[in-house]
Amino acid sequence: MAASSFFFKAISPIFVIKTHYGSIPFTMTMTFLSDTAWWISAVTALAAASIPAFLKPLKAFYLLLASALWTAAVIRIALMQGALAALAGGGVSLLWGMLLMLFSLLFSGLRQMSNRRYH
Repeated sequence: MAASSFFFKAISPIFVIKTHYGSIPFTMTMTFLSDTAWWISAVTALAAASIPAFLKPLKAFYLLLASALWTAAVIRIALMQGALAALAGGGVSLLWGMLLMLFSLLFSGLRQMSNRRYH
């Protein structure tokens, strides 16, 4: 077996469903990427995950509102397109929200540090 075919088999999302009649290969395809409704819901989840990064004082009401909007978008994706689509949309939006929050905290800390030094 060549190394390239081994690598492809190691990363390909192929599962085998065992039945009474034998084994059936099952491939998980990402057909939800061509669905406009998935993209609208994914952008909604991205926007909801971005809300806390743009709030100056983090208030519990706005955090609860943003998390409810994000949860509703991910549940909508799960109900309409399935679990794989929900994992993709929810995971990407959470990663985006965490990165924005990290950059927001980093830049606000740098700004406060420069204000303390020169004033």
